[in-house]
Amino acid sequence: MSLGRMKVADLIGPEVAVAKLDEPLREAARRMTVRRISCLPVVEEGRLRGIVTLSDFGSFAAGEDPAAERTVADIMSPAVVCVAPDTPVDAAARRMVDHRVHHLVVAEGESPIGVLSSFDLVRALIQVADVYDSLSDAY
Repeated sequence: MSLGRMKVADLIGPEVAVAKLDEPLREAARRMTVRRISCLPVVEEGRLRGIVTLSDFGSFAAGEDPAAERTVADIMSPAVVCVAPDTPVDAAARRMVDHRVHHLVVAEGESPIGVLSSFDLVRALIQVADVYDSLSDAY
């Protein structure tokens, strides 16, 4: 299978972890650490309102008292780059590059259903390369 034939839905997991606007930063950071993920879409009443990434935490920690009780809304980015689940993977990769982001929220309407990360794209590229190599070895 080529990257051009793959859809974003092929690369995302079955469930998406999200944060709420009023969620304490410590809770969001703990969940990201436990789940080994680098971002959380931020929702309010199931509707996408922003995204919080590891970079947001780094910027916050550099300029603020990390002991201060803050919420996700204090550091999230309200500008979210989204794609639909049926978006071709190569088009999603171009969108990441064009917007200079490492995460695309996969959404149906205003509801996030997944996140596509640059890591997911690299993993897909490796899978495609492995298939190509095994086909080449067969000839």
